[in-house]
Amino acid sequence: EKDERRVTAGEFVLNNGVFTSPDYVYFGFYNGTPWTDPDGELRPKITVNGGVFNAKAIRMGHDSNGNMMTASPTLEVNGGEVNLSTYLEIGYSPYTQTTDFTPVDTLVVTGGILRTGRNLNMGSNAKSPQGRIIVGGTGVLDVHGTINAAAVVTERLQQVFLEEGGNIRTCYRIWSDNGANSEIYFRGGKWTIGVDRQGVYNPAIEYWRHAYVGRGGL
Repeated sequence: EKDERRVTAGEFVLNNGVFTSPDYVYFGFYNGTPWTDPDGELRPKITVNGGVFNAKAIRMGHDSNGNMMTASPTLEVNGGEVNLSTYLEIGYSPYTQTTDFTPVDTLVVTGGILRTGRNLNMGSNAKSPQGRIIVGGTGVLDVHGTINAAAVVTERLQQVFLEEGGNIRTCYRIWSDNGANSEIYFRGGKWTIGVDRQGVYNPAIEYWRHAYVGRGGL
């Protein structure tokens, strides 16, 4: 049974104060296999409701040893600040060849701000988990680089939702690998493609398979 194997999903909640890591923060780290979590029930989560969360980078769903990952981690920002000096990587594991279901790695920003010093990457391999970004309410996602939704030609669907009130800012383009399975939804809010660090303007949305505009979008 799953409990006998001691497979669990951790949860971290920051309501106020300051959390600082000088290195990477991993969660969903080697978390769940088809043998220890056959139904994909593990939901590791980081929730920031207030305060300041500082780290070099965050990697969600990490596994580099060839295991078939089943956990579906979520990073949820409802307030406060999340400051990453380099990357945010969603669906980082390249080994999720499960047949019964697809793990979903999710970023939700409904308040406060999440900043990255470099790119936001979704998917590292054709077998990476499904990735999902949802920005709405008063939330701000500030990426000092490119949003790579499907950094490679992934088989799993990679999605970005911009909802009413949300704000996404990027210094570079919003990119999906040519032919990747990716979708972008504009249903309100504001998406700004800014000026990169060399002062060159790169207003580009490139290679997305589908883009949808709903009520309140664009």
